[in-house]
Amino acid sequence: MPKQRKSESRVPRRAKALLKAISRCRHPECPVVARHPFYWSEEPVAPVVPSYLKLGNIMIVAAYPTAMFVNFETEKHIPYYDVSEPLADYRYYDGTGVRDVKAGTYFDRAYLIPLGLRRKDLWITNTVKCFLFDKKQARRHRKLPMIKPIRIEPTREQFFDCARPCVETHLLREVKICKPKLILTIGAEAAEAIHGTFGKSKKKKDDVPGGKLIFSKIVGVPLRANKRMNRYDKREGIFFKTNIFHFIHPGYLMRVPYGKLSKEHWSKHLPAAFEFIKELGIKQFRDKVGVKDRNLKKDLKEIEIESKHEIDHGATRVTL
Repeated sequence: MPKQRKSESRVPRRAKALLKAISRCRHPECPVVARHPFYWSEEPVAPVVPSYLKLGNIMIVAAYPTAMFVNFETEKHIPYYDVSEPLADYRYYDGTGVRDVKAGTYFDRAYLIPLGLRRKDLWITNTVKCFLFDKKQARRHRKLPMIKPIRIEPTREQFFDCARPCVETHLLREVKICKPKLILTIGAEAAEAIHGTFGKSKKKKDDVPGGKLIFSKIVGVPLRANKRMNRYDKREGIFFKTNIFHFIHPGYLMRVPYGKLSKEHWSKHLPAAFEFIKELGIKQFRDKVGVKDRNLKKDLKEIEIESKHEIDHGATRVTL
């Protein structure tokens, strides 16, 4: 077996104990433990640990990991197994074809490459470490013949109940170890966790209408360390002491490519983030924001189309 290169195998000493703690997590307050501890495969729903683990640079915080899915008889798209890392490509057989998921490629093209960032210079993690079943997935799962009678209940709607113990137990510790110059969050849910609102206001008297974080007021806005940028900026503790920038979720870019926030992602958010990164003295491989490539949006559309489960029949590839 060939030896791993140092750059691939090295884990910062300070992060080793953290990775072990995340991988073994079974927090008593987390709904995952009670509602769906196992997949149909009888594999446990396990935390997906952060990847790349670059210290003192940029931390990427997404919402929660996806899973590998399987098709069984009449039931389709059933969660079956954990993925190995956040925001990554993966390819596997799902029972009827080879599923080729380009989530990592899409994220690179729509976020990292325009900003002049490489994965090796990042710490990539999720707010919630475990996959969360939605109602449809749980319902399909319960229809399958079970070797052991495991009752699967949805947790997707309880994202913030899962996020609170994850943030308090793991994410805060990740930030303390990584000591990032900048945290980039992906999606409104990750932003809420960073601001400590967890879907609702912690205080009864709140100057934000409705008592919730208004994502549209903070997305694309450089939130500087130790400075309250506007009345919607609710960071506290270590997150207030850290530079933050919020992006919309890749799923929104895919589903609503011509929506207001999608257009602003290309025209406003990426340029603002690029300049913020440059201002913080973080290394970039581009001299200017790379969003003027005319083929970029076409490439992203092709990646989205390719991210379906496919099967090879000789020289012909058939989308199922």
